[in-house]
Amino acid sequence: MRFLRRLWTRIRRGPVPESAVPHACTAEEPPNPIMYTQRVLQPPPMVCTHSQSEGLHVTDEALTLVTPAEGDALHFEVSVWVTWCAQPATPQNDDEALLRTEIATLRSRVRREVHDLVRAAARTIPAHRPELAEEEIQRALNGRYTRAVHDCDRVIVKVAARTWVTLTEDVRERQRKLAYLIMDEHARLQLTKARVERLGAERDVWMDFLIASDQSWRGRFAVLLAEHGTNAAEVILTMQQARKGELEHFVSVLQMVDNAQKAANVNIFDLVTGSDKVIREAFERLGVELSPAGAMPWEEQG
Repeated sequence: MRFLRRLWTRIRRGPVPESAVPHACTAEEPPNPIMYTQRVLQPPPMVCTHSQSEGLHVTDEALTLVTPAEGDALHFEVSVWVTWCAQPATPQNDDEALLRTEIATLRSRVRREVHDLVRAAARTIPAHRPELAEEEIQRALNGRYTRAVHDCDRVIVKVAARTWVTLTEDVRERQRKLAYLIMDEHARLQLTKARVERLGAERDVWMDFLIASDQSWRGRFAVLLAEHGTNAAEVILTMQQARKGELEHFVSVLQMVDNAQKAANVNIFDLVTGSDKVIREAFERLGVELSPAGAMPWEEQG
């Protein structure tokens, strides 16, 4: 509808005189204390809220720059997309040709400003930190374009810029090697964690198994049968011989203790009653069935 209305208006007006052809504003902006105050105290930039059908919105092709990083020895590759928002100050100036002419007139100046801002911001960041450079450059651009780049009684032109920063090829190659090394280190760390976790799980399983086996002297022979599953008679014979050997060793130890206590003039009965718990555990490990701990059998009968 807007296009048809403009077309009908031009048909009614007839040929446009040369003096009325749209052209960029060449006069300096008049002094305006209110506008100056707005420029100083303007809040952070906001996304253009105008509808695409209002005024003119143009996004230029990416401006690609190779600019020095900190120290000037290495560089960043910077891409900047400049978006223009040109709005007529009055309804009679709502002419696309006028708006495009105004943008074209400002384009070279804005590009020079962008280049200067990008270069100054990038030179404060090391060449291997493109994310910091991108953040710093974007902050500088946002700070510059918090206000309109052109504002007169005919046209208001605003600019927004979006930035991408990447590494140059030589820096990227070094960063790629570093990234591979870091990946290998992380992989080794993950493998170590997996091994430790597996060892911990195996330890817990074996601990439960060993505790259960330690509670019965027959446990090791049961494991022997479970591992081989054949020749049970030989395993039983081995178990009996081992038990006999342990009993003989235990009796010899008791004999030595008895002899030592006799030499010290200590009664063996006192020794046994005083070491009841230790001796009980020893006999239980040897498979000897004992009566419950408590009073002596003759005391219970009496």
